[in-house]
Amino acid sequence: MSGMEIEARNLATDTVLYKNSQTRKEKYFRLAGGFTGSGSGTWGNATGGANLVTSITNGSGSSTFKHGNTKLDLGNGEFLDAGVENVLEFTPTDFTDAPPNTWFELGNLNLLNGTTFYNSEAETVTLTLNIGLTDPVEAAVVHIDLGLISTDNSSDRLASADIVELRNPSTDFTLVIEGVTYRLELSWVTLDPGAGVVQGNQFLVFEGASAQAQLRARFVSDQ
Repeated sequence: MSGMEIEARNLATDTVLYKNSQTRKEKYFRLAGGFTGSGSGTWGNATGGANLVTSITNGSGSSTFKHGNTKLDLGNGEFLDAGVENVLEFTPTDFTDAPPNTWFELGNLNLLNGTTFYNSEAETVTLTLNIGLTDPVEAAVVHIDLGLISTDNSSDRLASADIVELRNPSTDFTLVIEGVTYRLELSWVTLDPGAGVVQGNQFLVFEGASAQAQLRARFVSDQ
């Protein structure tokens, strides 16, 4: 039984030569066998510069967030259009029997590092995941706060990379099963090392490139 308390001590058979030991008490908890479920992502709550431009398409499969103004004003009514804004596309992944405290794939994020002007880029955005757990049965809403860092372009490839940062890798979602509390934690794993790299909670994509990272998760127990 999860949460069972067990007491133990050594009793002396010869009380002249030996003493009874102190009593030790410990509680033992049973971890969940695994987690199974699926989800969908929704973009929202974007913030940014004074000239912020965004476009959102949410769906049951992939969901897309675009930000930034691609048009450079040349004067006299003429504009140079770079043609490609910054794009984030999230695609959720079903998971089956994911053990506690073990990383599993929650979805994939594709980032296109575009060309934008006039302080029109987003600085933060929230990816809300609606997760339906089927084992155990539970409906979860997970808010993932992302920081978006648009860098100036230079000859330094890494310094010119745009960044998506996990601001809350330890999320707001918890689940209690048989006395054990599980919190959902997140991290990145790069899937295109030639175009993007992961540094801690940051996913960096080189200028003009498109790269994909795995958003992985784990249910971390408090016992």
